[in-house]
This record gives sequence, C-alpha cells and structure tokens, in this order.
Amino acid sequence: MRKITLTLAVILVSFFVWLSTINEASAIPTFARKHNLPCSVCHVAFPKLNAFGSQFRENGYRMPGDKGSYIYQEAVPLSAAINIAWESESVDKGGAKDSRNSVDFEEARLFAGGTLAPNVSYYTDLKLFEKTAPEDVELQETVSGEHLQAFVILNDLLPDRIPEGYVNVAIGVRELDLPISPMRRLTESQYLLYNTMPAAMSMTSDMFMNGLMFMTPQTGVEIKGNFPQGIHYGISLINGRGSLTDNNDRKDIYGNIRYTHNGHTIGILGYSGENVLSDVTDPSNVGTGPDVDITRYAVSIDANMQRLDIFGMYMVMKDSYNEALMFNAMDSSMERKFTGYFIEADYLVMPRLIVALRWDSVSDEDNNKDQTQATANLSYFFAENMKFFFEYSKLETDEDFNISAEATQERYLARVSYAF
Repeated sequence: MRKITLTLAVILVSFFVWLSTINEASAIPTFARKHNLPCSVCHVAFPKLNAFGSQFRENGYRMPGDKGSYIYQEAVPLSAAINIAWESESVDKGGAKDSRNSVDFEEARLFAGGTLAPNVSYYTDLKLFEKTAPEDVELQETVSGEHLQAFVILNDLLPDRIPEGYVNVAIGVRELDLPISPMRRLTESQYLLYNTMPAAMSMTSDMFMNGLMFMTPQTGVEIKGNFPQGIHYGISLINGRGSLTDNNDRKDIYGNIRYTHNGHTIGILGYSGENVLSDVTDPSNVGTGPDVDITRYAVSIDANMQRLDIFGMYMVMKDSYNEALMFNAMDSSMERKFTGYFIEADYLVMPRLIVALRWDSVSDEDNNKDQTQATANLSYFFAENMKFFFEYSKLETDEDFNISAEATQERYLARVSYAF
C-alpha cells in the first residue's frame, strides 16, 4: 500500500509540474492578474508577504496613491487555490501506537478582493472543500468557529482632517491584526501559541474550553493605521469566538502596536475578553460552563536580513474563572496560566527554494507540563503560483498538559499547492 501511495504522489507532482510549464505566464492569481504584475512583487513565497505586499494589504488592496474604483467598473478579481498531498503520520499515545499513510485532495478555496468604491475595500476567503480534519482539530474548529474571512474596509476615514493611512476601519470576519500571521505561514504545522485553548475540568469532571484561538479569524470591528515613522497600530472589538455569535454581553478587546526600522520589526500585543466556557463534549451548548476572563499579552520580533528572516513571539496566557475548577485529583484553582514561544528561521537558498525551521513550546504552568513541536520545511516553487513542499514535524505532549495524555506525533508531508 505504501508503494502505491508513493507512486500516486509522484504522478500527481509530475502532472502539476507539467501544468505549471504551460500556464506559468497566464495562471497568476487575483491582485497580480489585476495589476499585471508577478506574484513576487508582493510575496516572498506565497502565502508569505514581503514588505510591499504587507503595505498593499494594509492599504486596502490598493496600489500606492490609488483610491480605488467602483466594483462595477471592472471585472471582480477572483482566484482559487487547491492542495493535494501525501501524508504519513505516526502517533504514540499512552503506549498505544497508530499510523496512517494516504494521498488526499485536501482543500479548495476561493478568494476575491479589491474595492467596492473609492476608499472602500473588501476581501473574501471562502472554503469550497476541506477533507475531514482529525478529531482534535475538528473539535477546536467547532468551538471557535469555521475558518473564513469576509470583510469590508473603510480606508482613510475623514481624509480632509486625518492624514492618509492613519485611520482605517475593517468590519466583518477577519484575521486578527497579528505581527506574525498564522494564515500566511510557510509550514503546514501551526504555531502552538495561536492554537492553544487552556482547558478546564470542573468538580463534576466536565471539561470546558474558552473558545479563543488566535489562529481563527474573528468577527468584529477593527481600527488600524500606519504612521510615517514606521509605527503601526490596531485596535479590535470582537466576539472572541471566531465566526460564531458571542455568548455573553461583553465584547473582547485586542490591540497591538509595532515599530519597523530598516525591515526589522518589534511589537507588543494585548487581549482582554470574556467567554462562557463550552462543554468539550457538546461545543454547541455554550451556556453550561462557567464564565472565564481571558487575558493575553505578548512581545514579537522579526529580523529580516534579505535572504534570511528570523522571527518569533513570547506570550503569557491567563484564564480566570468565576468558580473553583479541578485540573487533576490534587489541584483546584480559579486561574490557569500558560506561557509559550516560537522561533522560526526562513532562508531563501535560491530564488525558487526556501527552507523553514521552527521550534514551538507551550507550558502549562499550573502542572509544570509542556508541549513542544519541531518543524522543518523545504519548499520549491515550480512557478510563482505553484509550489511543492516536503515537511517533517514532531509534536511531543507531556501527560496532564492541558488535561491531555502523554503523546508523541511524527508527521511527514509532501504537498502540491496551486493558486490560479
């Protein structure tokens, strides 16, 4: 069976290599097609943005000096992306070993973006298809809402009184204004910090999750802007439950400020919110758990040295409950504290080849237990809009980390991603 799956993977890769050779000049997605520019103008390597791409995004998907036009004056820029992969995974959980080896059509997405009118931008990222996720991932997505984006941006609010770029307002379901984007990473493995929801066990042994994951686009209103001195700010008023309706009468507040000089960036962020905890066994029942006050604060750094980009983040996570909760047989508390960090290095070996190495670590401070992840990724671009990558990751979880069993997960992944 393993030989068959490997053969299929080789056939799929060969097919897409051939496809890229006949379409390299014309199959360029969304904004590159609209402005008749190569993808490399905005991307180091898709989906990761370079400095100009970040500026283009911050400017409401408009070129410098462009106010935008009415949507009916030009064709709507549409593009799509598909992922096909071979994956081999081995999991050792509490001494019980399990493994799988498969070829999957993983995902198909549709993107659209541009301007609805002068100084009014929009963007949508819709999931057309996704293979069935592992149980833990599916549970987290159910608690925090589906991954999608759909929002409008009012650019350059009050242009007669406020300088251009200082105040922009985004409304809808949108990725948090994070200094390091979870949705534009080069690796398949996710940042553990963004994917952690401290779980809590009640005295009756029911387990609950707070529903907040930074990796998930959030519903709400955001005010952000950029100053000429290299300072960026963003303040968001959000539900804190992804695309789901808020389950309490208090809005969550997220804010960040970043300073960039000569391509290097430092930043700080903070989050304060409240949720009614969701029962892990029934995430749709949002009223049965205790209330939780959620606090997050972090510092980030990004040192960009042209071909080498080193970046990372350190975060403190606190959840405070309105009743005593039991995390194990000997522990009862009204607060949970986690800390964690990640550090990643992306190196451009040559114009079409990028290596990414990352180390993630999150600590459950209440029980002195850790979860760590090592990731190595090699990405090769057949064309600017098509890549093949091979990735190895190893995730290790201590017993009783966030009410988990001891586990080691090793994963090998080969994927072809094609955007058109």
